[in-house]
Amino acid sequence: MDKEIRDSIKKGESLANSFVKGNFGEDNLPVNFPLTPGEIVEEYLSYKKIDADQEFLYLKKRILRKRNILIKSVSAAATIAVLLSIALFTDVFSDKDKIEYSFYESIKPGTRNAILILNDSTVIDLDNQNDSILEDIALIAYKDSSSLIFASNEQVGAEDTSFETGFNEIVVPRGGEYSFKLPDGTKVFLNSESSLRFPSRFSNLDRSVYVKGEAVFDVTHDSSRPFIVNAGDVGVKVLGTIFNVRAYENENRTVVTLNEGSVRILRSGQVLGEIEPDQQIVVSGDEFVVKNVNSEAYIIWKEGVFRFDEEPLSTVLEQIGRWYDCRFEIEEELKNKKYSGIINKYDSIEEFVSVLKTTGEFEIIFNKDMHIRINSANNK
Repeated sequence: MDKEIRDSIKKGESLANSFVKGNFGEDNLPVNFPLTPGEIVEEYLSYKKIDADQEFLYLKKRILRKRNILIKSVSAAATIAVLLSIALFTDVFSDKDKIEYSFYESIKPGTRNAILILNDSTVIDLDNQNDSILEDIALIAYKDSSSLIFASNEQVGAEDTSFETGFNEIVVPRGGEYSFKLPDGTKVFLNSESSLRFPSRFSNLDRSVYVKGEAVFDVTHDSSRPFIVNAGDVGVKVLGTIFNVRAYENENRTVVTLNEGSVRILRSGQVLGEIEPDQQIVVSGDEFVVKNVNSEAYIIWKEGVFRFDEEPLSTVLEQIGRWYDCRFEIEEELKNKKYSGIINKYDSIEEFVSVLKTTGEFEIIFNKDMHIRINSANNK
């Protein structure tokens, strides 16, 4: 590639960067290009090894939605060059479009992400411990390809006095999720912005853990030692079962949804009652209510799907925001409106926003601080 073309490509890249940052204007146009705008961008695509087919689909949706441009049947690489030329060399996008584009570029779906805090305050980044052994005087664990597994009492040795019992904690940030097995074999799936404190090994009397946020528990049956999940002043006591606990501090309530088996609900040590599969108990302050639900909707998030059944919009946006690590601001009158739907957790957040737009019920405003404001379309 000769120097003249290479210099032109660099100018094209500079224009592209200026455009994305919102600094593009007529004064930025270079003079005496040796190539046409379309040719420059096509060379740039080739030089940077950009996936033209993928970019073509994205830009066709974004740009042609703004301008009714008829695209003839040409190669994807050539077409995207034309489309990018339009974007780079004419004022196609408004400032609002540029902010929205920046939002989609910055906000990504969550990933497996967590830290382990040992009882001696040692912090281990679990993302960097693939297939490795983690050893501490209060912890013996290993990580396979899918989850962290802690040693059982039998593996450690019930009489092993060198193995001190202490509490460890797994913390999952916003935009994360994590799964692991406790010393008794119980499977735990932690959702975004959640944590679980648990002993290095359980006592002979019970198996007590402490949760903040949201988690699904698939409890290993042990008739001699009940499994107790503590969420603030609410306790869930089981022998062997599958259930979801949601106890985010900012929501001021604890929600327990039972999928299999049976659980007993306690508050400050007092029994509130028992629930059966496909039942849910919501405890808020001194009050609680039990209702029938489709329990699958409340545990399917661990399978890569969000499902909402007549959930308040505020709850939907809170969960989406935790997973994508973004913030939604919502008009007061919309907070309690109920919505149902299924969302693939690993899709781009643009797919979710598109669903909101297609309802025609909302005015969606993208702020420069990467917040989304949701207003009623009726109040425009």
